[in-house]
Amino acid sequence: MMTNEEIYKLEHVGVNVNRATLFNHKEKIFAENWKVWNDIKQNTSEHPVIQHILSHDDECDKTVPDISQRDVVVAATVIQWLGSNVGQEFLIECLADIKHMNKSIESAGELVKKIEKALE
Repeated sequence: MMTNEEIYKLEHVGVNVNRATLFNHKEKIFAENWKVWNDIKQNTSEHPVIQHILSHDDECDKTVPDISQRDVVVAATVIQWLGSNVGQEFLIECLADIKHMNKSIESAGELVKKIEKALE
């Protein structure tokens, strides 16, 4: 298991951190927030978010994986990408799909209620 000292040494910075500037403010916000969320000195969690994501159990208490600098860089790069124009389009598309799915689930739920009422 990794020590806190080893975890503190990991830099949660993406490959294209130079893009996270005032001119790319959304990327900057995503990158900065990701870094904070993974800083166990600033958070109440015992483990960085990346360890929770890569854990094999929901609670991250049984199998806390060791993480490498490469793991951290890949995750930080993807998170920063979500703040880019293309990443934002990806998020918008996903959120639209979720909204559509939620409406379908609501409709199915209403149909089930009508069927149950008819069977009474």
